Amino acid sequence: MVFLVLLAIFTLLQAELHPKYKYIYGLVAGLCLGLGLSVRSFVIFVAIIALLPYLIGEHRRHHHLYNPMLYLGFFMGIIPTFAWIWLSSLQDGGNSFIALWNFLFDLGTNERNGNGI
Repeated sequence: MVFLVLLAIFTLLQAELHPKYKYIYGLVAGLCLGLGLSVRSFVIFVAIIALLPYLIGEHRRHHHLYNPMLYLGFFMGIIPTFAWIWLSSLQDGGNSFIALWNFLFDLGTNERNGNGI
């Protein structure tokens, strides 16, 4: 997941430096963030939230949020996750999606191995 987040940051910076290729870099950045959802489930949203000050605060300079390829790449990246959830819910009867949500809330509320919350 760290590799995917760093690659997304790198491609966003490259899109800013090379505006000619901003659509290709935007697609790769979105794809990396979308695939991060497959790798570490909802933890990728922490990285996306951490990128928001750059994306919103410097929007006048780079206009990444107007790049439709960023969103297309993200949705292409989450297709494997939703396909996996759909196929496993066919087999388990919907328990896969509930297990994914429970994983998110268990990480945030429970103490693990004697560590504090």
